[in-house]
Amino acid sequence: MRSITSLIKEFWVHLPIWFFVFTAGRMIHMNMTSLPGGPRPAWAWTVIPALLVVFLYYARRISTDSSMERKQDALGYVVLAGMAAVLLPYYLSPEGFLPLRADGSPNEGLVYMHEYTTFVWVSLLMLHCLWFRGWRGFVMFFVIGLAYGTALESSGTVNGFFHEQGYHYEIARNYLAPAATILGWTTVFYPTVVIAEMVWRNVKIHPVIFGITAASAGTLLDVGVDPIATEVHLWFWNDLLGQGPLLWGVPALNFASWFFALIPFAAALYWIERKREWSTLRKFVALVIAVPLSQAISGLCIVITMGLVEGWDGPTLTIFKQGINKSLGM
Repeated sequence: MRSITSLIKEFWVHLPIWFFVFTAGRMIHMNMTSLPGGPRPAWAWTVIPALLVVFLYYARRISTDSSMERKQDALGYVVLAGMAAVLLPYYLSPEGFLPLRADGSPNEGLVYMHEYTTFVWVSLLMLHCLWFRGWRGFVMFFVIGLAYGTALESSGTVNGFFHEQGYHYEIARNYLAPAATILGWTTVFYPTVVIAEMVWRNVKIHPVIFGITAASAGTLLDVGVDPIATEVHLWFWNDLLGQGPLLWGVPALNFASWFFALIPFAAALYWIERKREWSTLRKFVALVIAVPLSQAISGLCIVITMGLVEGWDGPTLTIFKQGINKSLGM
């Protein structure tokens, strides 16, 4: 790494992957300061999934770059990323910073921190998208993609799979999830597509393979986030889901939902963007149509997967049926 200027340029050009670094560090920070009963050294593993994606991203960069100097720089950056995620929280986290309340619910400061860090990252990634992809890319990720994220997050809360309380920025409490968790989906869509583009750099692949790559990166990120976020009660799962399979205290449904939610949208985006002969308007219309189609495909895959895992009368389908009956007024 040659200079501070090159370091700043690296952060800016590859900002989406550094969101993964930040998230890994944030999980260590919350482990140290906010878990019930104090820090859990055994949970240090939560840093690994996000950093694994960072390592694979830089490994692919190194393997496809012809410049030895840039290869050496990239190797230095991935080492720096690991150090930043693992060590920095120890120096920035005074003991007891934003701890849980005595009743085990998150205090106002912890929720505020979650909201504001989300808003900051959404703003930075919006600027990054505008800078490198222009207004067309911005519309695809942060307008149409936001609509998809709104539908995904809000369907989970409206149908009773989980609920989020104590948030300060909400638009329609009875119909939409809090602003931070809705906007948070754009911090998943955009970075995971950028990561998938790096993995398949200079390679033409099937859109579904691209979607699976993006979904794998997003699910790995969530594997490190949701166990701690659940413990500090940034969201609460339906009690019925506790009767089904759990992974680190989180319903398996959650990870299946992440995986299948990301595949169809990322695949559609990849396919549409490569239609060089299409006008911008036609691409936008196609992606708008892809939003409900993606949600339908995602929902079908989740229902089938969880039906096979939990049984057709298991908690996921029970909650799903209850949500349908509620919406129909039955």
